[in-house]
Amino acid sequence: MLAKRLCIVPYKRYSEGARILARKLGIHRLPSPDLVRGGHHVINWGNTTWEVPVAAKVYNRPEKVAVAVNKKLTYEAFKQAGVLVPDFTTSMDEARAWCEDGKIVLCRTLLSASGGKGIVVAEKPVDIVPAKVYTRYVRKKREYRVHVFQGRVIGYKRKIKHKDIQVKDDYIRSHDNGYRYIVDPANPPSKGVLAGAVAAVGALGLDFGGADMAWIENGDKAYCLEVNTAPGLTDMTGDWYASAFLEKYK
Repeated sequence: MLAKRLCIVPYKRYSEGARILARKLGIHRLPSPDLVRGGHHVINWGNTTWEVPVAAKVYNRPEKVAVAVNKKLTYEAFKQAGVLVPDFTTSMDEARAWCEDGKIVLCRTLLSASGGKGIVVAEKPVDIVPAKVYTRYVRKKREYRVHVFQGRVIGYKRKIKHKDIQVKDDYIRSHDNGYRYIVDPANPPSKGVLAGAVAAVGALGLDFGGADMAWIENGDKAYCLEVNTAPGLTDMTGDWYASAFLEKYK
């Protein structure tokens, strides 16, 4: 029985994504990683720090997740692995020079944050503020979230503006800022986007994740913005992950 072999440990007790996946797989959610034992097979849903028992099998080891949630470490891992990533720097002077050259700069005052928290958009040199890392804004044709499991794509959605929500800032395309993911068969991701997503998840040493990809039509360039280790799930995306794990344990 799968429930005796596999469990899920969410980064927070009431994670909706972990709840959906646990229900679809018929497995237990452990309220604390301290409850993991040597015989467990564990889906680590976004946890970054815990001591894994030697004999436990863990999908997305916490030390790998710790890199994935840190923007600077993520960018460095991508660059080292040859994954296309927006230009980034820790130099305030270099970021200011980008602005002077007409580029939009995202000043990231927090390294481990989601939903656009801690981002200051700089359109002019005077807008540059002290930050942990600066990235040049990528103007893209489309943006996708590509879900990857152990080296293969299991599903994807396209990010769009929600028609009933006023978008406050087009440079920060977060859920709270009026953006949503939809299934869009008329505009599927290119081969470059899919390959880039697989490469990004692999570069971070992860078993699974939702890679946020920015696609530039000219030259089929696909930049990875980040990889989500506890991606928000719907009924559909939950099925994608559940099917992947069920196939693993059939």
